[in-house]
Amino acid sequence: MDAQRNLLRVMNLPARFVGVVRTSDGHYLAQEEGDLGYNAFLGRPAPIHDGPGLTNTLRIWAGLTEEEQEAVRAAAAYPVDGVPIPLADFGIPDTVFYCEKCPLPSEGFMDGGEEYTEDELRHFHESEGH
Repeated sequence: MDAQRNLLRVMNLPARFVGVVRTSDGHYLAQEEGDLGYNAFLGRPAPIHDGPGLTNTLRIWAGLTEEEQEAVRAAAAYPVDGVPIPLADFGIPDTVFYCEKCPLPSEGFMDGGEEYTEDELRHFHESEGH
């Protein structure tokens, strides 16, 4: 599967879309199969919150190989059209570590309410025997 298709999957976009761009004002447009341009207005993503969309995004991300993840990061950072797509808008952490059984970084309230760090998540992961 190519980087663009994986990017669309991570963004939870329907399979009928073959491309996506972010405008300079933060809105997203998608390209449908057979379309010549990005004519489907998607709007802006909602603020990150726990729920099935985030869970699905993180499961898809975790299912990608490291090479596929890097290709998605590159496709988002250097799009063919539009401006870079910040994967953080879709809940993709700066780290590639993710385990379904472990808390999400945003669920961390260690050290005064900060998000869990990658080291803290890995420690939790190992201590729980995942």
